[in-house]
Amino acid sequence: MNPCLGSVDIVKRLLLVVLLIQACIISAVCDAGSDLRPRPITNPTQRVEFDGFSILPPRAKGWIRLEQPPKIGPHWTVRAYFIKRLKEEVKSPFDLHRLSAVVRTSNVEGLKIENHIDFLKEIAKGLSGESFLDKCFGRDCVRYQSTKTQKNPRFPGSVFLISKRGSVLLHPDSPTLLIMVEYRQYYAQGAQPLSAEALETEVEPFQESLEFTPLQTE
Repeated sequence: MNPCLGSVDIVKRLLLVVLLIQACIISAVCDAGSDLRPRPITNPTQRVEFDGFSILPPRAKGWIRLEQPPKIGPHWTVRAYFIKRLKEEVKSPFDLHRLSAVVRTSNVEGLKIENHIDFLKEIAKGLSGESFLDKCFGRDCVRYQSTKTQKNPRFPGSVFLISKRGSVLLHPDSPTLLIMVEYRQYYAQGAQPLSAEALETEVEPFQESLEFTPLQTE
């Protein structure tokens, strides 16, 4: 076995672990949500621009954009974070029902990815437990979905569910820039989640509106 190839494989696995840990930390911060400043979406048809891509916010009523999304560590960075609370006043676990739409990126500079699809599959599987290859925005991508449980310190005796689905892909002009587009529904166990049809209405403009733009070069 070539020791150089073994070293590359070890580096890949270590980076994957770091990416997944930081993605989990970002998820926890995003689920907290209330510590970030909300900003109303005055024009849902106006694209939100970033270096290398743009995206539309969710168009349904009640969505807001949070200012200054968190940047945690040198890898995953939250670019856009939108949230919708189904009830403003929280008196019971069922009042914490909310939706969120997140775009985050990771630049894996210095890592040569010979088979980026397998790499993306590993990331997506680590986030959700399952993933499948698809076409997103005209490119190969990996989609994932899952439902997991979580406790909320405000209601210690309650169990909350987080249903999520998303996609991970590489920017067409970069072999190292990962873009993740994810949608979540957070609700108390026993509550009625939104139907699949309602979710499509809520987030279709968001999840399907990613457009790539040229990356800025220094």
